[in-house]
Amino acid sequence: MKSVCFLLGIMPRSGTNFLENKLRLHPECIAPGPVWEDFIVCSLPRLNCFVRSVSHRWDQFWFRNTDINFKRKIKSYLGQGLTEFLLSQGENQPDVDYLLTKTPSVAGLAHYPDFFPEAKLVIIVRDGRALVESGRRSFDWDFVKAVYDWRINASAILAFQRQHPGKCLVVKYEDLVSDELAVIARLCDHLNIDYERYPVDAKDIPVSGSSELKQDSSAGLHWRPVDMGSEFNPLERHSQWGKLRKRVFACLANTQMKDLGYATEARVTLAEKVLVGCLLLAVWPVWVVAKTAYYLLKEKKFILKTF
Repeated sequence: MKSVCFLLGIMPRSGTNFLENKLRLHPECIAPGPVWEDFIVCSLPRLNCFVRSVSHRWDQFWFRNTDINFKRKIKSYLGQGLTEFLLSQGENQPDVDYLLTKTPSVAGLAHYPDFFPEAKLVIIVRDGRALVESGRRSFDWDFVKAVYDWRINASAILAFQRQHPGKCLVVKYEDLVSDELAVIARLCDHLNIDYERYPVDAKDIPVSGSSELKQDSSAGLHWRPVDMGSEFNPLERHSQWGKLRKRVFACLANTQMKDLGYATEARVTLAEKVLVGCLLLAVWPVWVVAKTAYYLLKEKKFILKTF
């Protein structure tokens, strides 16, 4: 097997399962499990602390005659070990090029190049409005915190692209839904695999974990593949939002939406941003306490339903 391809989502509900299920149709890619979501990149800050702690004990006099960056070298060896662990899942299929491994988060992304300088990286993003609404429906996310999390993660992706041009391929969930083959062609080019081997005539694959499943109380939310039919429309999750919710989202995340290439709501004024900021500072903590208390009584758990 050639290597690992990390598939990261901007947040949960961004389509990492959908992306993996599409890409694994290519005969040169597999995703065998049992580690279906690895969360390795998320944990790189801790490994970085480990390297810093170890190297802090070294006498700098030892390195006076060398220009080798031993900290980075340790990180790359740790990354190689983690890569070998992931590849062990596909050791019975040695003829394929890539093992696909996914995580619905970009936490730790800034440390990725030091630990995995050669591994391929694909990041899937999704319109923040649809993603937030999907999270609200699926997991009862808190609206304000979910928007804020999307904004922070979008900023992290944009910063990574500026600092490491060409290191990752960013694809939109919406493009994968509406223009699948064009996205697959870009993915094949990024991975240096033959697009001609992709089964372009394959039927639509079932959907896993859609928030629409939760609307059917008898089924509930699950990750079993389900054919959602012709009425399935994941791109308009936020179409029923009221004006206030639209303006709050715009005030918090319009800049990142534009930078990722998404259309946005009408421009917001500085006065609106200040007003929304003040209202959130005044109202949101009260709402958080009330919501946390509700779930404490309902589920006997101290938890705020948000990512």
